[in-house]
Amino acid sequence: MIKTISILTTILFSLMRVGWGQNPPDWQDDPGCCAFTSWIVGGIVLNDGVNLAESDDMFAAFNDAGTVRGVGVQLSAPFGPYEGQILYEMTMRSNDQGEILTFKYYDASEDAVLDIAETYTFVSNEQQGDMFEPVFFNIGADEEECMDDDAAVGGGGCAWAVATFGCDMNWGDATIGELCPVSCDNCPGRPKSIFCHLEDKALQELDQSKNANVYKKGQNLFLEGNPPFGLYCLHSGKVKISKTNSEGDETIVRIVHKGDVVGHRSLFSNSPYTASATVIEEGTICFVSKDTIQSLIKMEPQLASEIISRLPTLRHRAYWY
Repeated sequence: MIKTISILTTILFSLMRVGWGQNPPDWQDDPGCCAFTSWIVGGIVLNDGVNLAESDDMFAAFNDAGTVRGVGVQLSAPFGPYEGQILYEMTMRSNDQGEILTFKYYDASEDAVLDIAETYTFVSNEQQGDMFEPVFFNIGADEEECMDDDAAVGGGGCAWAVATFGCDMNWGDATIGELCPVSCDNCPGRPKSIFCHLEDKALQELDQSKNANVYKKGQNLFLEGNPPFGLYCLHSGKVKISKTNSEGDETIVRIVHKGDVVGHRSLFSNSPYTASATVIEEGTICFVSKDTIQSLIKMEPQLASEIISRLPTLRHRAYWY
């Protein structure tokens, strides 16, 4: 009887170890599917700034038809800044230069398939990231871009209009999104930025001091090696953060999206930018000067604590440039 119980216990724990009740997706790589390949040499999937990877998880790339175009292989970094962490290596495949690939992640602990915010525009023979400077991916699909700020649209202003009707609804001769200027009060990035706890007076100061501009694809926010004069808040669009080695080869460190703030490290350490920021999707981006940051800290000293408390997280999330 005791032996039977012991055997059953062993079976139970074995089932638990392999994920009893889980339904992992049947994502299979097909090396013969396509003419061209490119690679993720080192990639990390983040959920709220934390490396999500565990041993039974999966990471894969897909074309617009939902066909698998690459399956990640887990690697454990043997040394360097990510020593002991799980990174992903992936061969991505396509028959078309410029094809847009999307990503999904299987979280075995939750038995759930999750969307990745970033996409990849296919370039044959391109390599992204490595063990020392991985490319980062984030859980959570992009939200609809929208300038949901204060404007004369009736009711409760733009916040009310957007929540009720959305940005694309026609309001007179324009859409709600077109009528709404950019303001800090309803910026999509504010809830997760260093400015999330600013009181009304300081928020008004920030709103009046910022410079909002529309940046076209290919324009640079800042270049590696240049001195910082402030930081940038993405109201919409996408920006790639990249580093270039002595031979001119580019490594994409991260793709940043609506709501992200970039340029922290160099501003707060008063050191040159260690990477370049280039717009890859047109959007509205706000510049906040160093003088404005210093003025806000004088108005609300807790902002300094907010900045200091976030620095380790920002470093882990590759905002450290």
